[in-house]
Amino acid sequence: MPKIVVSTPELNPNSSWYTRYSGEGTPDAASMRTRRTATDQKAAQAFKREQIRRERERAKEDAACLKERERRQQAIDKAQNALDAARRKHEEKAADIQGELEAVEEKARAEEARWAKEKSTLESALGRARA
Repeated sequence: MPKIVVSTPELNPNSSWYTRYSGEGTPDAASMRTRRTATDQKAAQAFKREQIRRERERAKEDAACLKERERRQQAIDKAQNALDAARRKHEEKAADIQGELEAVEEKARAEEARWAKEKSTLESALGRARA
């Protein structure tokens, strides 16, 4: 005779959740173990697949970060090269201007010396003419 567990819902309203029928047609312990093992294997496979998927996703993210870092570094290098080229050009122009300035100052000193000499000569001639 099969074993039937019955409870009265008035005393315990959720007792049907715990009621078990262990008569004919119910799985025996060996098939339950097999089913549990198969379920555990499926769960382990699903976990492994999910783990592989996460690792693949992480690798993609790492590759994207690396690519972004390289792109940023290239932009930095390009900007640095442009700055260095502009600095060299500026320094060359400044050196040219400085050279021109020194030449003009030399001309100005020469002109001042010439003028001082000519002024002195003309003032002497004026002094002799007045006398």
